[in-house]
Amino acid sequence: MKDYYQILGIPENASQDDIKKSYRKLAVQYHPDKNPDDKASEEKFKEINEAYDTLSDNAKKEKYDHTRKYGNDMFSNMDRMVRDFNFGRRGVVRGQDLKINIELTLEEIFSGTTKNIRYNRRAPCETCTGTGGKQDKCGSCGGSGFSKHVQRDQFGNTHMVMGLCGTCGGVGKIIKEPCTSCNGESWKVKEETLTINTPEGIEHGTPFAKKGFGNHILNGTPGDLIIFIIEKPHSVFVRDGIDLHTDISIPYPELILGTEKEVKTINGKIKITLPSNSKPNDILRIKNKGLKINGNFGDLMLTINLEMPKIVTDEYKELLEKLKQINNQNG
Repeated sequence: MKDYYQILGIPENASQDDIKKSYRKLAVQYHPDKNPDDKASEEKFKEINEAYDTLSDNAKKEKYDHTRKYGNDMFSNMDRMVRDFNFGRRGVVRGQDLKINIELTLEEIFSGTTKNIRYNRRAPCETCTGTGGKQDKCGSCGGSGFSKHVQRDQFGNTHMVMGLCGTCGGVGKIIKEPCTSCNGESWKVKEETLTINTPEGIEHGTPFAKKGFGNHILNGTPGDLIIFIIEKPHSVFVRDGIDLHTDISIPYPELILGTEKEVKTINGKIKITLPSNSKPNDILRIKNKGLKINGNFGDLMLTINLEMPKIVTDEYKELLEKLKQINNQNG
């Protein structure tokens, strides 16, 4: 079979523009008018036109590429077909993944914690060790896992098509004597106990997997256990990444004059200095008092609220009246 790509000097993935450019260049080079009485150039010119006629037509090109790859004989290029179909076997089958939630407090997230969890899964049957019973080679496919049949394509070419064996599903084995303990299922429901270590600062909704701790499946690999972190709402703090937010209430005199205040953090109490002339809704940033991830600390953000007095005495009212007069005098 002639290699039209080689004749035109182009790669197999050449565009139609590239095909046309190469054809024009070669056609001028080998045209009979430029090479009178040159039989070799005349034959070359015919090959160039033949190649261009095929490769410039999408339908002809598709048929040519198919025949060039597989040939017309249904048994040609069998090694390539077997390799392409990976012997007709299915990919490695996996058991079902299981999903569970773990609830953590913000304190547990801050420091990291260890949790013991219990869950049910399909574990390998201990009697048959997860095989389902005594297995034997599939009689339908001879243990190969695939079946073969001849198929004719739209171009009239015939070739061998391979698919999964319908009897064994591509495994190549079938159960001859089912296990009496699991009735050939290969698994039994079992309660598992697992210890989970959660890292510092893990975020709500974060999934992480324990490989192989999901459901068992016959002639395959077990699924995974997917664990999702659920952060419990906190009574004091609201999380924002690794930063924490909370409110702090300050009486009006202390807002104006400034003060020292003891405030709660996620891991204990600290003293802070409130600057003078602070205002409601101001935010104080306390460095490195948030959550931590990989040794990096977030900040604690304190939003200032005005604390109203619970009891207003006559003396308190007199002081407020004086303050009011001073404010009026100062305009």
